Amino acid sequence: MITTPKPIFYKSISTNEECHSTENIEQGIKLTMEQAGVDKFATVITDNALNMKA
Repeated sequence: MITTPKPIFYKSISTNEECHSTENIEQGIKLTMEQAGVDKFATVITDNALNMKA
């Protein structure tokens, strides 16, 4: 979700073939932010799963 000034849905990524590891999730978030423009993000919100904790 990106706000510009209205929220828009940017993209969805199928991750069925990839392990949901911290590294893969990090790569996906970084790539999406770079493609959309890092300046458009104020925060990234995730769930409380163990692979999302630093």
